[in-house]
Amino acid sequence: MTLTNAQIGQLAAQFFLAGAGTLSFAVLFACPKRTLPCCALVGAVGWFVYELAVLYGADAAAASLIAVIPLSLAARICAVLLKTPVTVFLLPSAMVAVTTIPALLNVSPVK
Repeated sequence: MTLTNAQIGQLAAQFFLAGAGTLSFAVLFACPKRTLPCCALVGAVGWFVYELAVLYGADAAAASLIAVIPLSLAARICAVLLKTPVTVFLLPSAMVAVTTIPALLNVSPVK
């Protein structure tokens, strides 16, 4: 399956919007200023892989599992490069996934 130009455009837009959302949560959680660009990048990577997996036919659970691998890897790389705990990058990224995926699936995250 190949992606159309419209799908590529949507993926690019969602990449930047996910980065902005993750950046907002990173600022809300008072992450150090020097880590903010990496926080945004980690969240954007996770969301991009999730959406790509959904486009290729994975259900929400499988896509989440697939997206966690590069997200965790990106968070670990940023943590090592910036000598910061990995949770600084994982928590804002997880908040985007926890608040957005249930909204897209039209379900409540808390029962």
